[in-house]
Order: sequence, then structure tokens, then C-alpha cells
Amino acid sequence: MTHAPSDDALWALDLGLVPRSSRFDEHDENWIDQERELLDALDSRTTDGITLRRTPASAVPGHKGLLDTVVVALTSASALRVAADCWKTWLRRDRTRSVEIVYPGDDGTEQRLRIDAKQLDDGQFDRLYQVLDELGRRRWPR
Repeated sequence: MTHAPSDDALWALDLGLVPRSSRFDEHDENWIDQERELLDALDSRTTDGITLRRTPASAVPGHKGLLDTVVVALTSASALRVAADCWKTWLRRDRTRSVEIVYPGDDGTEQRLRIDAKQLDDGQFDRLYQVLDELGRRRWPR
């Protein structure tokens, strides 16, 4: 059975989003276009409680160059479902794609959950829904 946040869950959560490809270099024009496609899809859903922010590029250990951070701000459990649908649609278009969702753990440390297009199934999203719904509820109890 798929775990999805309940419709009445109302909370706010900022998630980091890191699109990846095993086929393209991060500076490849084709890849940049594919990333933009994903961000445009999310950005078009602001009426659904999703807001995108980009933080300025910064040096990240283990990576060449500077990386922007994309923050997906969600205002409700419904917004999480809409964002997940955007991610699923984007991932299904190319099996070499993946997304990393970055979120704060209970102790404040950065946690990452990777969703890979090669193994795309509801189980990957079940884990995402469960972790983020619980985190959202703890931060914004009713």
C-alpha cells in the first residue's frame, strides 16, 4: 500500500533538490536544458503550494566548480504530492536521471534520499512521503 501524506496535513518544509544524470556532465547544455525543464515544471505549480528558490552558487567539497542549491518550499502535504508527481514525470523521460532530496533530519543533520529513474516505483516515493510527512508534522504539530 502506498503511503501518502494525508489531505488534512498542513505544514511547511524546505527541501533541497539535486537533479543528476549518469549520462550527461553537469555543464553539458543538454543536461542544463533538462534541469531547467524540471525546475520550470515545479515553478509552474506555485498555486499548489510549491515555491522554488535558488541560493547563490558556492563551492562544494568533492565537486568541480560552483553549485547552485535549489530549494523546494512546500506548504502542505498536498504540495508534496504535486512535487512528487513532477519528479516522477521528469524521471520517467530518461532512465539515466535521478533526483536527490535533501532534508533536515531529527537532529538537524542533512539527510539525503535518492530516487533513481532506473528503479522508479512507488516504493521509492513511499519512503519519501513517510519521512517528509512525519518530519513536517513534528515541526508543525496541529
